Amino acid sequence: MALGLLISAGVVCVGQGTGERQDQVSSPSDASQNCDAKPGAQRDEKCPAVTTQQPAIKPTETPEAKKKRRELEKAIDQRAVETTGIEVAQPKIYDDSLLQQMLNAAEAKLMSLQILDQSGIASHLGAVTGATQSISSFGLSVQGPTLPQIATTNNGATSSTVTGDTNTTTTGATPGTSSTTSSQTTAGAPTTNVTTTTPQMAPPSVTVPAPSTTLPSSFSVSGSDLLGEQMQLTYEIANLRLLLEGSLNDWTVGTTKLVKPRVTLGFPITINPDKHAKDATAVVEIEIDKDTDTKPPTDEIPALITLLPREKTYNVAKITDNSLAISAGIATQMVGVSGAYGRSKKTYYLVKDVDTVALTFQPQDPKRIGFMWQFRPVLGQRYVKAGLKQTFVQVAFPSNWSNSNFGSIHIRTYWKYFDRKEGYAKVVQRDSLRDDTKTWPIPNYSLAQVPKEFDYKSLQDLGNGQMLVTVAGRFLGGTYVRVGSTFLRDGSPAFSAEYQQIRFVASVADLATKQVALVARDGTETQLVFKNDAYVGTLAKPDITFTPVDDSNIQIAAKFSSIPAIHDHIPLLAIVGSKVYGYSDAPILRDGTTLIFVVPTATLLANPTIVIKSLFAPDAYWKDTQFAATPYPQGSQPPKLALLEQTDDSFKYLLYGPGLKDAVFLAPQGLVPSPLPKDTGDSLRVVTLKKDQAKADKQLVFITAKGLRFALPFPSVDTPDVNKYNLKPLKPVLVGDDEVVFQGDGLSGLQKVLFNGAELKLRKQSDGKMIWIQGLKAAGVTAEAKTQSLDFGFKAGKTTVKLTVSAKP
Repeated sequence: MALGLLISAGVVCVGQGTGERQDQVSSPSDASQNCDAKPGAQRDEKCPAVTTQQPAIKPTETPEAKKKRRELEKAIDQRAVETTGIEVAQPKIYDDSLLQQMLNAAEAKLMSLQILDQSGIASHLGAVTGATQSISSFGLSVQGPTLPQIATTNNGATSSTVTGDTNTTTTGATPGTSSTTSSQTTAGAPTTNVTTTTPQMAPPSVTVPAPSTTLPSSFSVSGSDLLGEQMQLTYEIANLRLLLEGSLNDWTVGTTKLVKPRVTLGFPITINPDKHAKDATAVVEIEIDKDTDTKPPTDEIPALITLLPREKTYNVAKITDNSLAISAGIATQMVGVSGAYGRSKKTYYLVKDVDTVALTFQPQDPKRIGFMWQFRPVLGQRYVKAGLKQTFVQVAFPSNWSNSNFGSIHIRTYWKYFDRKEGYAKVVQRDSLRDDTKTWPIPNYSLAQVPKEFDYKSLQDLGNGQMLVTVAGRFLGGTYVRVGSTFLRDGSPAFSAEYQQIRFVASVADLATKQVALVARDGTETQLVFKNDAYVGTLAKPDITFTPVDDSNIQIAAKFSSIPAIHDHIPLLAIVGSKVYGYSDAPILRDGTTLIFVVPTATLLANPTIVIKSLFAPDAYWKDTQFAATPYPQGSQPPKLALLEQTDDSFKYLLYGPGLKDAVFLAPQGLVPSPLPKDTGDSLRVVTLKKDQAKADKQLVFITAKGLRFALPFPSVDTPDVNKYNLKPLKPVLVGDDEVVFQGDGLSGLQKVLFNGAELKLRKQSDGKMIWIQGLKAAGVTAEAKTQSLDFGFKAGKTTVKLTVSAKP
């Protein structure tokens, strides 16, 4: 027995043979397949994948493993039988607010559509809307017999040849026989051939005359038809907008003001048709009822708002071409006749091939609502396309938003025979119905966003009163942060939503004085506070003391009995009005259990309430650390001066404020304030200045018994100056006159005129430049010739005018 070599595309196979060599040549593609089919072998230049194939070792399989594999195969086959090619997975519950936002956006876009177009309608006035052309043509061709044709051929003379043989016999010593052949040629007379031919008759050709008229090159609808189409689209847009908006009975429970909660449900539907699903449509029926414990009790059933998809279609071009052509001809020896007839018709139009359609139906149980989706074969296919279909429905339930469960879902699937030509579903296919006995609940999911980690490590003081806050966790898209009335969301410069966290920057004052919350896209808020074990119990109420620092600042010390350990990491803050103390921009000195900080006195006066708390602490933790800083301690309220009284030669000021008892007054020099009559306290004093002192001294300087120094400016006053008003009588005043007329500037501020304490009658001109004083004779002003003094009382003070009374000439 010899060894033979089989060479195939560079692969050498060694086997036993009969000593004969067999060569087999394979194509390069076969070689590449052989190389690819043998992984793990060595490579060479001839076969990039394989050089020598090692013998494959078939893995061994135990009987138990083989049995288990066969059982699994049967289970897979049985699963396909049980599902009948339609399987609906567990219904999914989606965020209804997200769907509602998308529907609102679609409704807004519909509202922006402007279909009615005046210029377009006007341009179609008088347009050619159609034309008809009828053409009749007839063609006939008759052909008579053709004349015969004669052909003559001259062949010339002919010749004939006669051949003869002669035999000769000789005797002698050498006897023999000889043969002689002779031939004779005879010439004949010339010959002529005559041929007569008749052509074969064929049907003549006929041509139908071409039409000489043409149709118009452009067509369009009329203006009224265009207006009708635009109105039709307008009504369709209004219909869709109303559908997206929803009806009122879908919004509220009965005639109450209770708004129905809405739920968006998704149904993953797997279609995997088998041979029984030929020319059939897959149907998935859904029935929904409300929860038996729905509150408030009502007879209403759930309301169907939206089905998605309502339908899924394909635009299919349908072309019909009918052509008919008939031609005939006849020919005889005498005549030939032929004719032709043709007819053709072509139609072209677009149709909708419906893949998915949503329908509603009334279940047998009147307390349920029912709807279905049909999945049909399209584009000339005999089977529904296999794959995963995703459908959605929006349902409103007549219940409270606080109900833990809204209702339940019931699912049924089956196949229906489908008429492909007419496009409708017929009867249910036998043994295809599957009624799911499992009821799927519809729980009420809360969208409240809860951080995974949020403690003092989540804060970073950026300085200048700014804080970086990091909220760790996975959050729904669209989640944002509300700080008081400020909303931080995607697009805000101080907000970043990342895969595992949300980060934002806000002022320490806002974080300490305003509520901070995570807001889901449906508006559900979750207050941002540190985790429960961060703040335990209640922060104890401190003892507050006030110590004046200077005339504009005061030191506040808050002494606690103890401070929780959490505040070694997250500092306690003091809030006075909108100012927050405790971070780098406004630090607090902590001395054991005492907090010390300095506040402008004006700030404390404008905001007398002090709050001590920490960031992101629950309200119950710092409820006992809010207190009013009243009554103000000595020195906490700076003294003030106010004009009390003004005379011709002096001014009286009221000095009020704490700590005036035993105060030392440094300027004006020699000033000794007096207590206000019937006042026994130390907060009111009367300061009297002479007219000359009021002009020379501008500030009141004193030191309290506590050592506080104050410099208070005197309120400005107007010192009366007669020259200021330029008072002059218009004419001399004589003895016995009863009236005098003065002119001057700013006389509108004159209140009264006195003579020896008696008030004279006064009349002023509206522009304040002239006055009339009457009653001079009765008051004794003009009783004798002399210079009299009249006291003019202005709002700014009193001035005296000298009036000269002259004797009569």
